[in-house]
Amino acid sequence: GRSGNVAALHWREKIFEIGGVRKSVADLRRREGRFFKKTRHWRWTPERKEYELHYDEEEGWKATLNSSIQIAARLLVACRPHLFTFFTKPTPPALHLTKTALEADEVFLILVFLYEEIKRQDRTNSSSANGGV
Repeated sequence: GRSGNVAALHWREKIFEIGGVRKSVADLRRREGRFFKKTRHWRWTPERKEYELHYDEEEGWKATLNSSIQIAARLLVACRPHLFTFFTKPTPPALHLTKTALEADEVFLILVFLYEEIKRQDRTNSSSANGGV
């Protein structure tokens, strides 16, 4: 029987699966720029729009179109708790999609945000475990 899954992220293989179509992260993502100023670009197929992803500590993740002019989607994530906010609840994550993103690439963008945020947390956690190195 067929699975009822719409999408999956296969971590070990680094593969996105949407509607039964499997594609590797390497085929979906490209990077541009220099060592400290890299931009991430994601596209499901050549016929679809390409999204440029940015992360900001205050604003979370942004997926933009047209050279960062138009925001297509945002993922607001809770910051790591600091000492002064230790006893307060963190803000829950929030996902905002524009009509453009919702109609064309909603599932793809959710997987992209999930992938990028987990990778960011892994980098943050591993640098903390190594004494900030």
